Amino acid sequence: MIHAIRAGLAAMVLTATPAFAETLTLEDTLGTFNLVTNSYSGNQEVEGRTYIGSTVTGVTGQFGFAAPNDGSGYAALTIDGDAVNSTFNQSVGSETLVSGSLVNSTVNNGSVTQGATNLPVFDFSILQAESLTMRDLDQTTQANLSDYNNKVFGGSSVVNVDIADLSGGGFSFDFSHGGPIIINVSGEIGSFGMNALGLSKADAARVIWNFYEATEITVNTAIFGHVLATNAAMYGFSGSTEGTVIADAVYLTNGELHQIGWADDLPYNTIDPVPLPAGGVLLLSGLGVAALLRRRRG
Repeated sequence: MIHAIRAGLAAMVLTATPAFAETLTLEDTLGTFNLVTNSYSGNQEVEGRTYIGSTVTGVTGQFGFAAPNDGSGYAALTIDGDAVNSTFNQSVGSETLVSGSLVNSTVNNGSVTQGATNLPVFDFSILQAESLTMRDLDQTTQANLSDYNNKVFGGSSVVNVDIADLSGGGFSFDFSHGGPIIINVSGEIGSFGMNALGLSKADAARVIWNFYEATEITVNTAIFGHVLATNAAMYGFSGSTEGTVIADAVYLTNGELHQIGWADDLPYNTIDPVPLPAGGVLLLSGLGVAALLRRRRG
């Protein structure tokens, strides 16, 4: 994919601000971005920072109005591609980065940089590896699904459920073990239709819904907690989802996405990208360019 090639080159070429060339870890992402996706379509609001790894067409929405003032320097909206027939509304002083061009598109209030090269770098293969690592953790409790109208997730750090269990009813969390909750969700196609019962953003900041094998998820109610669904297309988002959404494709046609932080330590050793020394970066950059030139000549 074009965005994957660009991400790889961005990670290898030294720029004036080299920190942006480092691949973001899962924990970095949960703390700084509201939406990370390879493909996006929608007309609703993403309150925090958004990264879209391809060209967007016909998008209308608000981005970054509640992005955290964390000094990271990441833009409210990053598009690794072109923006075609789209309108982006932002708060005054916010920034949009577009690696390609604006084509019949408008950015209101905030600034925009076309042909941007200093983009955040996401490696979906690493994020998928994180998802599979979570999947393989020992389940320490079972979700209490006996009351359809109050399904309780938690009691320990790792809970395993099927996507069919999420289609309706109500839900709450049990943090009695004192730590975060990872909810491993099996199943390829399904919906999230449970109603949150008395939950807050502070609760959502300690939960990850890990859809490790999902390919299609329809969101009919508000999700409380971060969502990791690297292979899935997600649709709808009725209600307001509280947390970061990481998915292959997002169609945000109903509710909003609200950014929250990550308030805990993950119960396993996370997968960090291996940084290259400056000389190695320059060498790989040259080798990468040479390889691309050979491919074109061939």
